[in-house]
Amino acid sequence: MKIAWAASAALLIAVGSATGSLAEGQRMDSVSGNSYSASEAQGGVGLDQIRTLPTDVAPFPVVLEVDKGKYLKERPKIAVPSYAVSYITSAEARASSAGAGSASVNRSIRYNTALVGIDEAAMKQWADEAHKDLVDRLTKAGFDVVAAEAMRAVPDYGKVKWIEGNRTQDGQIIDGRAKKGWVVFGATDAPLITGMSMETGMAAIMSGQSAGALQNVGVDLDAMMVHPLLVLDYIAIQSSGNKMFSAKANVSAETNFSIHPRSKVDFGYKVKRMPGTGYTGWMTIEDGFPSGEEFGVLREVDDQSDSLVMHNAMALLGLGNSYKQKKILVVEPVPARYAALVKAAYQGYNQAIVDGIVKARAGG
Repeated sequence: MKIAWAASAALLIAVGSATGSLAEGQRMDSVSGNSYSASEAQGGVGLDQIRTLPTDVAPFPVVLEVDKGKYLKERPKIAVPSYAVSYITSAEARASSAGAGSASVNRSIRYNTALVGIDEAAMKQWADEAHKDLVDRLTKAGFDVVAAEAMRAVPDYGKVKWIEGNRTQDGQIIDGRAKKGWVVFGATDAPLITGMSMETGMAAIMSGQSAGALQNVGVDLDAMMVHPLLVLDYIAIQSSGNKMFSAKANVSAETNFSIHPRSKVDFGYKVKRMPGTGYTGWMTIEDGFPSGEEFGVLREVDDQSDSLVMHNAMALLGLGNSYKQKKILVVEPVPARYAALVKAAYQGYNQAIVDGIVKARAGG
């Protein structure tokens, strides 16, 4: 069986045009030991079965931990100047072993994975829906939510460093030994702010200027500034890392729709208009939220491992004794099912934000 797929701009990994025989399942493991082992795929439900699953999923029961919640009492109104939704779209994990005894062969395994078949227009739409859902939930809970037009009318709003195009992408190690890449979209009425949208380095350091400007907007509007960042993942991927004097190294990957622990909600205010930033706090989800919901299948689309024949020839000639395995995998979702889980994620996340503010204002 073969598949053809096209990588969109959201994908941070492309496998090119080569496709091999496909192993379909929800989990794949590779172990490089004394022999040249192949990947093992553990099957699960297929795409046809996933298509029969509900596309109306209850909001995830998310709970956020609130730090510095006392500040949430200081301004009666709530403003949401930025709402970011980040979609993890690629992941890479590597492992290596130096071998032991007579099996002293340098070995390494690498998995590159990508989420395919979800287009960026849908990602942008979900960011808009997530922002609207939060505003609706805050309003229903009795909060006075500042309109986007009112924030734009305050001069300090113009001092904020917004991200051009309301979209950004990046990648760094955020899951232990796994390196993941993502694309981030802001809502139309709550766009992305430079340095507050998963960037690292100088951009993150410079975000204080924008936060301070928005807190001055909050002074004029008597509002607490709240900035949600929701990070959605598609895969659990891990490795044994670099193991010296060990005969085995392993990597595993498994489909896993989840709210990533990098998700957070920043909030802040100033007592009065002034330079710099005022008082800040945050909400976090320390362990993330793995949903356990099926949404797609994991497939091996290419094997770029070293040639066994070449490896053995090189070893016999004394020209090297190392072997590298590299697998290219994709997670192919059912788009309607993936969309349903995105909705359940932002609804649950937003309700947790509302619950956190209510609890903080009640003195909890």
